[in-house]
Amino acid sequence: MPTSLPLTTRAPASAQPPKPIRWLALAHFANDFFSGSLGILLAAQANQLGLSNAQIGNAAGLFLLLSLSQPFLGWIADRTGRTDVMLTGPFWTALGLLICGLAESYLVVLMGVLVGGMGNAMFHPSALANARAFGGLRGKGRSVALFMLGGNGGFGVGPFLAGFLLDAMGPPGIAPYALVSFVLVPLLVWRLLPYSRDRLADIQTETASDAAPSAGPQIAPRWRTVIGLLGAYLVIVLVRGIPNQGFSTFMP
Repeated sequence: MPTSLPLTTRAPASAQPPKPIRWLALAHFANDFFSGSLGILLAAQANQLGLSNAQIGNAAGLFLLLSLSQPFLGWIADRTGRTDVMLTGPFWTALGLLICGLAESYLVVLMGVLVGGMGNAMFHPSALANARAFGGLRGKGRSVALFMLGGNGGFGVGPFLAGFLLDAMGPPGIAPYALVSFVLVPLLVWRLLPYSRDRLADIQTETASDAAPSAGPQIAPRWRTVIGLLGAYLVIVLVRGIPNQGFSTFMP
């Protein structure tokens, strides 16, 4: 009597990345489009407002320093589960750059940098967690890579496209791009949220089942590890960010 082949309950992996990660990559593109355009926008405002190199550097440095809040904002997202709020970061990044473009004083420029920098910082931790979650067990690398591709694309394309309107219209030329982002980002977040809640809940269930029941003696070593990793992260951010921000700010 012939034996039947064993049935499998796992569906074959799709050759194409799921739609949610494409939407998330597009949101990353929208966010980094504006963070990449900060340098050229500050250069345009330098001519408009007569800003010194020191003032431009201080504004760019403030944007970079706000990136150091990402571990704290990621922790808040984990504790509160408010991924929906964090994923609106590109909206605030665009709003901050719009404020910078419409500013008629250096103080307002700094206010715009503050808003944009916080939007940029709040988006990345939760978005990266979602990118990993959307990849599932076998597609984490591809999913995160597509997410990063969206951000790098926005960072590279942003100054190129923004330059045309800034040259024609001055600093307010950033406004048309910001208006597009104000429509696009809420739509993307609305499409992403159902998938985000489901996938992050699955990951929390998986990690909870693997947690040790008696973790009391491990608390101190674990905190030392966390502090060490945070310290290494801050060093990497500064070593990478200072030259990168300097070139992107003063080259224009």
